[in-house]
Amino acid sequence: MEFVPSLDLAVEELENLEAPAWWHYVVGFGAGAVVGGAALYGGIAIGVAIT
Repeated sequence: MEFVPSLDLAVEELENLEAPAWWHYVVGFGAGAVVGGAALYGGIAIGVAIT
């Protein structure tokens, strides 16, 4: 998962800028959507490969 280090760096930059609280939810939701989407499509691909 190559995007994790850059994501951590982006979060650190946002914290240094003292971003508003809602922005942390947006970033968190976006990160969760990316990880969840990757897991979902990976699971579908594995399921298709097995069957």
